[in-house]
Amino acid sequence: MASESYCALIPRALITPAHLAVSLSMNLANSAVLMSSAADVERIASELKISVNTARGYIQNILEKLGAHSRLEAVVRATELGLLGA
Repeated sequence: MASESYCALIPRALITPAHLAVSLSMNLANSAVLMSSAADVERIASELKISVNTARGYIQNILEKLGAHSRLEAVVRATELGLLGA
């Protein structure tokens, strides 16, 4: 993907959530939507038909990509960036 190679050229300290917004995979985006509805890890795993450990990994990736320290902060940032739809 072009966005992944673009982000590789930016020093990590300068990467903002706006740079990374386009690099959320469909699975991460779906996980973020479920997080916004207060779904727990087990529900995310069930809805996406993945293991609980994979769901935890998705949540961790979302937190890292959005520069968030909590699930709530990640949902707020994803909403601000328009990643959760309307």
